[in-house]
Amino acid sequence: MDVIGIVISAGFVAFGMILSFPTKIYITFLLMKKEAHKRNILSKQLLLPTIDAPLFKKLSIN
Repeated sequence: MDVIGIVISAGFVAFGMILSFPTKIYITFLLMKKEAHKRNILSKQLLLPTIDAPLFKKLSIN
């Protein structure tokens, strides 16, 4: 049962890898979504300064 045991164990390992692949993809998508959400919040807070409307009107040339 030496060779048969190796083949059976290799089959179980391959089956386990096939079942774990969709889980890895799902976790990757969750992490990418979380990172994009965090990046979106940070860009709104840090990179997009608000413009005071009355000050902006004073600076505009008519």
